[in-house]
Amino acid sequence: MSIEQGLLSLLIFCLFFAIVKYFLLKSKIESKAKDSFDKWRDLELTRLKNELKEQMLKEAAIISQTWQKEKEAEIRKDAVSRSKDVIKGQVTEHLLPYFEKFPYNPRDVRFFGSPIDLVVFDGLSEGLLKQIIFIEIKAGKFANLTDREKQVQTCIDLKRLKYEIIRV
Repeated sequence: MSIEQGLLSLLIFCLFFAIVKYFLLKSKIESKAKDSFDKWRDLELTRLKNELKEQMLKEAAIISQTWQKEKEAEIRKDAVSRSKDVIKGQVTEHLLPYFEKFPYNPRDVRFFGSPIDLVVFDGLSEGLLKQIIFIEIKAGKFANLTDREKQVQTCIDLKRLKYEIIRV
């Protein structure tokens, strides 16, 4: 083997070594570049999601405030109307026994308010109690009994009543 062949073999070996090293480094650089890109993408997505969430919350707050301003008068009007209805109902409950068409003597009536409006001790003022009547007053066509009022009605209907003396 001559020097030229030895140098040529050495040169081919160095070239082969350089090519292998190049591809190994290229693969390593591509892997690091991909990792860096993935990291940047994840951070950017998180930042964008947070930014979008913040923007949506601001917009929702603005929409809510706008709705409140637009509906405030209507809500207040409704609240006043409901309050008036409640007060009318309470006044009616107290005055009903004094109306001309009320079928019982007002002196026999006791006001409870809740869960029953009135209890009538029919005939008690004349000295002869005929019956005890529980009355719930409802104003309007669509007024319904509450759950508590329904429970009282059920107990009365099923005659689950009791008279008890508690001595102190």
